[in-house]
Amino acid sequence: MSDTLVVKAKNEETLLPRVLRVLAQQGLGVKDLRMSTSKDAKELELRITLFTACAEQAVKILAKQVAIMAVSMGYSVQKKAI
Repeated sequence: MSDTLVVKAKNEETLLPRVLRVLAQQGLGVKDLRMSTSKDAKELELRITLFTACAEQAVKILAKQVAIMAVSMGYSVQKKAI
């Protein structure tokens, strides 16, 4: 069983390495990664399928990152307060 994270964020060049670093520090392996950008290329959406389930801690950590606007896993959504 695996989890899929959906990360919506500002399109910054350091975003992807930071997201992958958080996942690696939590011991989560990436099975599949898909990325799409908005029409104006200011925002992007990452769909990350993990090898393992139980990524709640990673969702909490990712939601605290500066460029990330929202992180969801399954049906629960973790949004950052502004």
